[in-house]
Amino acid sequence: MYVLTDSKYYNDIADAIRLLNDTSIEYKPSDMAPAIMDAVSIQSMLNNNTFDNVAEGKTNVIIGNRASFIRSSAFAGWNVTTARFPRVRTIGSNAFSGCSSLVSASFYKCEVINNAAFHDCSRLTSISIPSCSMIGLNAFEYCSVLSFISAENCTYIGGSAFHSCVALKNIYIPNCTSIQNDTFNYCSNLMNVDLPECIKILSRAFSSCYSLSYVSIPKCELIGNYAFAYCRTLNSIVAPRCISLSSYAFYSCSSLQYVILPTCRNVGTYAFTHCSNISFAYIPNVARLESSAFSSCMKLMSIYITSCSSVPYIGTYAFSRTPITVSVSGVFGSIFVPNSLYGDFISSWSIYSSRIVSLTDAEIGLLENEMM
Repeated sequence: MYVLTDSKYYNDIADAIRLLNDTSIEYKPSDMAPAIMDAVSIQSMLNNNTFDNVAEGKTNVIIGNRASFIRSSAFAGWNVTTARFPRVRTIGSNAFSGCSSLVSASFYKCEVINNAAFHDCSRLTSISIPSCSMIGLNAFEYCSVLSFISAENCTYIGGSAFHSCVALKNIYIPNCTSIQNDTFNYCSNLMNVDLPECIKILSRAFSSCYSLSYVSIPKCELIGNYAFAYCRTLNSIVAPRCISLSSYAFYSCSSLQYVILPTCRNVGTYAFTHCSNISFAYIPNVARLESSAFSSCMKLMSIYITSCSSVPYIGTYAFSRTPITVSVSGVFGSIFVPNSLYGDFISSWSIYSSRIVSLTDAEIGLLENEMM
């Protein structure tokens, strides 16, 4: 026989019963056994790790067949190892925060994970949330051994949601439309990012993802400040719909070799500074090149600004310490512009006049075909 009504465990057991029955009823000790029996047999609960070892330190969480909501801080700091809630739809803020023993969690019908729900679950290795549509601020921050996240129905991920998840290597969030500030900041082992529906990536979203080598953002229109700064293994960026690239967006991406931004209108200050391996930049429609945009790109030999209707604004030191201004082994880089604007470029960009090369419409057409 299992005795679950020892007085020193009343609060834990009462909380568990309320969660299982999705209720806020206050239970007296004499009510607990009937309430448990009403939900599911004691033997069944124990067989399914429902109350197993609750007296010894709360190492397992209820499998609630009725509960649809986990309240805020419900299990915060518990010595939980597994969590399985097949019918839960909402996980409250800080619900499992600080559960340093939690290894796995399954919430197959969960739609909303609120702020800091799994914050600092330092042993959490995997989580299955196939129905989740929203992940809140700091939700998985500092989950240092979490290696994979699949949230195929998620459309919104809050700021710092996966900040410092240093073991995370791959993410699969095909329906996410925006990545907020610091979402994957310091995910130092993240290697691949595929965001087919993402429209905007905000400040520091992937900053200091040192292992990131591949990024696919075919619909992204805005890339924020420091969004990919210090991603030192990223070797290329192709963003066919990007309109605005903010300051320091790719700062110190030392492996970046080429940039293809066919619709980009604005390149922010220091956007590519210290990208020491960039050799080729295709920004045909740019309207503004802010200060130091490509400074210290010591291998930048070719810049194509070939589809603009007027000469773009250029800030100070936009190409400082590049082959546009300083020869590399006696060779200078070139800025390619449309023949129709050649004279205007020579006049407006006089400091770079000796580096400006005109292209005919036919040559530009061939170039555009190559970039498609």
